[in-house]
Amino acid sequence: MRYDEFKGSLDERPFKPVRIFITSGQTVDVRHPEQVLIARSMFAFAVGPKKGLPEHIGWYSLIHVVKVLPLKVVERRKIQRKGSA
Repeated sequence: MRYDEFKGSLDERPFKPVRIFITSGQTVDVRHPEQVLIARSMFAFAVGPKKGLPEHIGWYSLIHVVKVLPLKVVERRKIQRKGSA
């Protein structure tokens, strides 16, 4: 994904939580904009307590970002799949 597309999806105000899909199949849920640090070709994602230092920081290449969807859309799809089974 291009830098400007990725940054644009995280710059909306008020912030809307998103799920980032990576080529490996991994997903990253961003519930607060301060969890993410964006560089030109990579982004860092911090996981940890609500206050204090992060417990883990993951680095990901923007080349491997497949899509970014609002968390509400992802959760709605999950509920629909459960109901149709």
